[in-house]
Amino acid sequence: MTDENGWEKLKFGDILLEIKKGSKPSKTSKVQKEGYFPYLSTGYLRINEKTDFAYIDDNIVEVVDGELILLWDGSNAGEFFKGKKGVLSSTMVKFSFNRQIDKDYIYYLMKFKESFLQRQTRGTGIPHVDKIVLRNMRLSLAPYPEQKIISEVLNKIDNAILKVIDSISKTSLVKKGLINKYYRKELK
Repeated sequence: MTDENGWEKLKFGDILLEIKKGSKPSKTSKVQKEGYFPYLSTGYLRINEKTDFAYIDDNIVEVVDGELILLWDGSNAGEFFKGKKGVLSSTMVKFSFNRQIDKDYIYYLMKFKESFLQRQTRGTGIPHVDKIVLRNMRLSLAPYPEQKIISEVLNKIDNAILKVIDSISKTSLVKKGLINKYYRKELK
């Protein structure tokens, strides 16, 4: 089946090879040292917040840059992330796919579906993603060459947004400095 663009319409579960859940690492450290990689917390993935480091052993699930990660458990269950090299948190899952898919394209596609998935979480104590809802989410999958073009455009937009945010932050610091300088003169 195809959509109005001629793109393949299917369920998310149709393209999944594996959903792999993270686990609690056996050893952690506050500082990075040999054999330890960043523990992928939501803060670290969202805003590069400081994180612990986890020892690489058979118990952990490694993530490489760009892999699609989903927060499986907790108050923000259903939030998608672009993976960074590190160790998958016990509250997250990573995906592998049974076909060639641009990692950034699938990330943006699933970010578009994120609020729907978050409204479908289950559990009375700790909410978690409903696996059946996730697998049955309908997608329109562009051909691979178009996926690359779409993700390149969206990445450029994200980079432009980050530059604006950085510029606003720096300008705000300058403003605060000028206000402090002005009011110090007024107090004298």
